Amino acid sequence: MSGKATATAKEASPGDMVTVSYVIVKGAQTIQASDRVDITLGNSEVWPWLDRALLGMRPGETKTDLKGTGNVVGFPRNTEFGATVTLIAVHPESYDPCGWTMPTDLCVRTTEGLKKEGNELVGEGNFEAALARYTRALKCARRAVKEGRDPGDAVVKACRLNSALCMLELKQYRKAARQCDKVLQKDAMNVKALYRRGLAKYLLDDWDSASSDFKAVLSTDAENSEARNKLDEIAAKQSAQNAKEKKAFANMFGK
Repeated sequence: MSGKATATAKEASPGDMVTVSYVIVKGAQTIQASDRVDITLGNSEVWPWLDRALLGMRPGETKTDLKGTGNVVGFPRNTEFGATVTLIAVHPESYDPCGWTMPTDLCVRTTEGLKKEGNELVGEGNFEAALARYTRALKCARRAVKEGRDPGDAVVKACRLNSALCMLELKQYRKAARQCDKVLQKDAMNVKALYRRGLAKYLLDDWDSASSDFKAVLSTDAENSEARNKLDEIAAKQSAQNAKEKKAFANMFGK
């Protein structure tokens, strides 16, 4: 069912940032609601079915009796919910690549929940979707901190470390290293951050930086076989490269 729209207004299209109000329910229970919230169409993973329902709507239009599945803390994954949504405005000139801009109290409650969902997706091997969850969790945490409701360093650190893991799997090596840098700014000898940054540098062929990180891992965790194995691999690669350069140098003067 749809309410009345403004006939001359622009229809909502993929990539637009829109302002909406919504109510999401489970039976007679209201699960989430907001009078004003921003969403980027085509880029939401919180309520993708609701995101899709907004496509083609015009400001002032309301849709009711919507149904779809979503993930909410306190409910099983992919629980079916109902919703009513009203499109308030369309902002085609810019959009937020992180998707939903949640109310602060919702950000506080869902930071840990989004991290948990990301962890489950990592376990399933779905690194792209997991990264989206961690990105949104970090966004929620930043907003909560800004408004004086700190969710705690532990959850932020975990989301950054897990984001780095996903980025490594997705071959986003420089981004992975940057996530680790942010962890190491506050926890200079964090073994996971050092190892994952070292791995990112190794995969970028920055062997000197990678070696430094792997050695730092071993200084804290001398039994870390993964770091030791990577140092052995780097030594082998450097030896092979030195031999190749020596041969090329000899050939240059042997002619």
